[in-house]
This record gives sequence, C-alpha cells and structure tokens, in this order.
Amino acid sequence: MKIDADRAIDDVAEPELTRRLLRDLREIRQAKARKGIETIVDTHLQMDNLGTMEITEIRYLDNALDKLRVLSTAKRALELGVDE
Repeated sequence: MKIDADRAIDDVAEPELTRRLLRDLREIRQAKARKGIETIVDTHLQMDNLGTMEITEIRYLDNALDKLRVLSTAKRALELGVDE
C-alpha cells in the first residue's frame, strides 16, 4: 500500500511538526533496538515493547548479515583454494 504524504494534509494542524515528531520517535525506537542488539547473548535476545516496524527492521538486518556471512565464507574458501 502506497502512503501519500500529502493526503489529507488539511486534517493535520501542523503537518511538518507531525512528520518531524514521528521521525524523531522512529529514530528513538531504532536506537533502543540497536542498544538491545548490542546486548545479545548466546542463549536469547529479549527486547520488550517492540512494534512491528522494529521487528521487521531487525529481521531485515538479520537476513542481510546472513548473506554477508555466506559471501565471507565463500570468499575465504576461494582464497584458500577450497571447493565447497
């Protein structure tokens, strides 16, 4: 679903202020998620009160890191001349 940023702009008293506050809120929640990720231990990850947006961003990051690990392993194997 495409969200039009200018849709119903007349319904919001201060649209620019609202956008800025929502952006600030998102950045604060992202910082909270990053801080939680830094405290990952081997057995579990506990981060309370995350919304769908934060969970989706963490999953995206996890998928990207998995792909980087695969590429790194393949590169290392090529450098060592090992067939996988």
